[in-house]
Amino acid sequence: MTNLIILFLFTFFINIPFGYWRGGEKKFSWQWFVAIHVPVVFLYFMRNWLELEYTWVTFPVLLAIFFLGQYVGKRWRQKRMSQQDIQEI
Repeated sequence: MTNLIILFLFTFFINIPFGYWRGGEKKFSWQWFVAIHVPVVFLYFMRNWLELEYTWVTFPVLLAIFFLGQYVGKRWRQKRMSQQDIQEI
C-alpha cells in the first residue's frame, strides 16, 4: 500500500512541470505531445522499481492523477503568465 501511495504522489508531482511546459505549447505540436508522453516513461520505470503489478483497479486512479498533475501545471503557467502581464502594465 505504501508503494502505491508513493507511485500516486510521484505521478502527480512529475506531471506538474510537464503540464507547465505543455501549457505554453501549441496544441497537437510535437512539443505538446512530448510533454504528455515523456512522463509515461518515468512512471513505467518507477512502477517497475516499486515492483507494482498492473491492475484494473489502480489504472483509472493513476490515469486521473496523471492528468490532474498535467492540469495543475498548466493552470500554474496560466496564472503565472497572467500575473506577469499585469506587472508589465
